[in-house]
Amino acid sequence: MALLELTGVTVRFGGLIAVDDVSLNAEAGLITGLIGPNGAGKTTLFNVVTGLEKPTRGRVTLDGEDITSYPPYRRARRGMARTFQRLELFGTLTVRENVEVAAGIAVRWADAKESPPDLAARLIDRVGLSAVADERADALPTGQGRLVELARSLATNPRVLLLDEPASGQSTSETEHFADLLRALAADGMAVVLVEHDMNLVMAVCDFINVLDFGSLLVAGPPEQVRSDPAVLAAYLGSEWQADAV
Repeated sequence: MALLELTGVTVRFGGLIAVDDVSLNAEAGLITGLIGPNGAGKTTLFNVVTGLEKPTRGRVTLDGEDITSYPPYRRARRGMARTFQRLELFGTLTVRENVEVAAGIAVRWADAKESPPDLAARLIDRVGLSAVADERADALPTGQGRLVELARSLATNPRVLLLDEPASGQSTSETEHFADLLRALAADGMAVVLVEHDMNLVMAVCDFINVLDFGSLLVAGPPEQVRSDPAVLAAYLGSEWQADAV
């Protein structure tokens, strides 16, 4: 059984069908990609998974438990965390303080063995931000800001991590570092779900990819299948697309 399962999820906004009968899984220890053109329904689907949007129809299951009706905080306490397409940081706080905010909340949920400062320091080091730990978040370039968001999400000790365009604004070297981080997180047993437009990154790190188009699941399969699928090439990648491994 997959750690995260979506079954027949549909979202309607009046007469608009934003997500149409989508079913997909994310397994522990794997990186699952969710790609498609702008407006395909990717972020809406993330909002359904995390409880920010109620589906018109369908079910969300976490580790065998139906969480479709759960509010976001209950999902977070059961091991779900996400980042957002738009960078969301506490700009006037330092990197360290940003992560400590999440750590301080998370340690109250469980019998934590680390204090919030110790947990924050460990995660800041893990994502590679120790050198800027005491700088204000709003002074960082976007690529590093994305890593602050990642560290803050990890502070809640998630089992399912949903990342919405996390490589946006990253340099080539930052993207390579980020790819290594994602692989390490999956190797630790986390289910990582990635929405991303950097196809080189997606094809390099994802074990399985779901392609949305106009709210519907167009294709689902391993990267080698998706990257050569005629429907995906026509709808999103383009016939001239070539990938360089990350």
